[in-house]
Amino acid sequence: EQDRVLKQKLNQMEKQYKEKFNQTKEKLANIINNQE
Repeated sequence: EQDRVLKQKLNQMEKQYKEKFNQTKEKLANIINNQE
């Protein structure tokens, strides 16, 4: 049971990390495009 909860938490953290990463990537892309 605890193992299942742990997996859910890991999946949630991974999802949040990926969302943050994508947002950061977009911001960087915008900055780079604005400098040209």
